[in-house]
Amino acid sequence: MCGGVPRGSAWPWTMTRELIARETLKKLSNDPHLGTSDGIWTQERRFDLSRVLLRRGRQSLDPLPADEVRTRAVELFESLGGNRKSSVTFNLGGSYSGAELEDLILSIDTNRPSVIASPLPQPDLNPPPPSSWIWEWYSQQRIMEFEVAVYSRACKAYDEALDNAFARLGWSMSSSILAPFGVVMRLNLNDDDSERRLRDRWGSISLSLTRVPMALLPELAPTDPEPIWSTDRRVVISRSEVSLETAYFSWVLERIGSWLQMQERELIGGLSWSTTIANQMSKVRPACDIAAKWLYDDLKKTGLGEGTFPQLR
Repeated sequence: MCGGVPRGSAWPWTMTRELIARETLKKLSNDPHLGTSDGIWTQERRFDLSRVLLRRGRQSLDPLPADEVRTRAVELFESLGGNRKSSVTFNLGGSYSGAELEDLILSIDTNRPSVIASPLPQPDLNPPPPSSWIWEWYSQQRIMEFEVAVYSRACKAYDEALDNAFARLGWSMSSSILAPFGVVMRLNLNDDDSERRLRDRWGSISLSLTRVPMALLPELAPTDPEPIWSTDRRVVISRSEVSLETAYFSWVLERIGSWLQMQERELIGGLSWSTTIANQMSKVRPACDIAAKWLYDDLKKTGLGEGTFPQLR
């Protein structure tokens, strides 16, 4: 009957699922409050706000004078009438609420830092090459240091979101079966020359990786040549020839599969490894960008996401 309520107990849940799926991408792209009040999501958001307040590039990792940031934040917050619910959009990009401005001011007043700094490694090629691509400003060694740092923070950001914004859905998130997890990565090289880079047509470096249960990370971590670990020992990277990638990651996935089988657990969608561009330094909030994509992949596998992928504002 036209306009009638469909029969069956699944109908209300189907409606709810579709409503959630339509909003998931928007939430991950626009909501800056997915973690704790002082966690990774907040840290990256506040650093980005500090940059735009001083009209610095949104990809810059230079330390920012805290007193100048505070002065500008106070001026802007007062121009909004001290209204936490108001918002402001900057020419450099990004829209921020009055609440975020006031919270930034309170954070500076409480912690009294001399500078507001990013925890991520800065570019080390000085002067940088005449290139418009920011990853060209990093040496190969510094790119590896950057990637382990940013993926370590991404793991923490994922954990934060599962414990807070997605607490009620955490049990259904497929990646949670690996949690707590770390990441093993290989920087792809063309030959034995450690300074040669396998670049695509944009001049970037390719990176292969997969997430690994922390219980298995010491066993599965690459041992040669000269791996670099994150400070929390949650992420490790080493150089590798492309021809060796398939064999290494096939072994890693087989070992994870055996471990899950012993735990009588199964990952929705199966295990996989991926190759991506090592360009996280081009992202405004790099760790949250990675974590948001992990979360979105999990939600899509359970029918709670639709669209392409999050694009953090």
